[in-house]
Amino acid sequence: MEAELRVLLLGPREKKGGLRLLEKGFHATHIPVVVVEKRREGVWETRRMLESWNTGVVHLAFTSSIGAGIIAERLGSLVKKMLRGGRLVTACIGPSTARELEEKGIPCMLIPETYTGVGLGETLCRRRAERIVMPRSDKGLQGIIRVLEDCGARVADIPVYSIRPDWNEAARAASLIKERRVDRIIVSSPLVAEILVEAMRRRGLEPSMICGITVAIGPTTASRLAELLGCRVPYPPKYTLNDAAEILLGGCGQ
Repeated sequence: MEAELRVLLLGPREKKGGLRLLEKGFHATHIPVVVVEKRREGVWETRRMLESWNTGVVHLAFTSSIGAGIIAERLGSLVKKMLRGGRLVTACIGPSTARELEEKGIPCMLIPETYTGVGLGETLCRRRAERIVMPRSDKGLQGIIRVLEDCGARVADIPVYSIRPDWNEAARAASLIKERRVDRIIVSSPLVAEILVEAMRRRGLEPSMICGITVAIGPTTASRLAELLGCRVPYPPKYTLNDAAEILLGGCGQ
């Protein structure tokens, strides 16, 4: 019966998430409840900062696979050139982000033990990183920025993509929940949590009905879900989809 669990994966459009769950034996439905829009001016600003900090070592830090993919696609040649010259260190928030870079031929040189923005910031501080370029979402959390500024780093926090709700897709997710066609739900970010709850309310659903079947990717998302649902929401120790699958098999704490 566990192999027939119907899992709803909510997050940006990401081609491999559902496939990874299928490999675990779940029936996975991935609904992208947010739309990602690339920001050309952010890519240009990232290039400008990398080229202007032309002495010493610059750390290029990625807090999502989306940002990593955009920079690898648009500025891959520059990044590789700086890596060859020993002028750049790449840092990734976790394995999924590192994989996005590596698939484009760019190594990720630094991954924190704790796959969070704060964890990445603390790791960069321990390495005494002085200049950090961080291409990410326009809705990026500020915890990592505070950590880095507190340890004296100079941070170029550059939005290279915007995220907005896709209410049509969110309504589709709410319909699946209303029709009881979902056994487990994985929520990938605090924003996705907010979109899901709002979509459920628009369909006349009580958000707490998904207590006990919902898993968050990490602690920040779990905390936001707890506020919205009024219940504890589990998250995996390594904050990855593969680890979330283990919680799914365990029944989300039920």
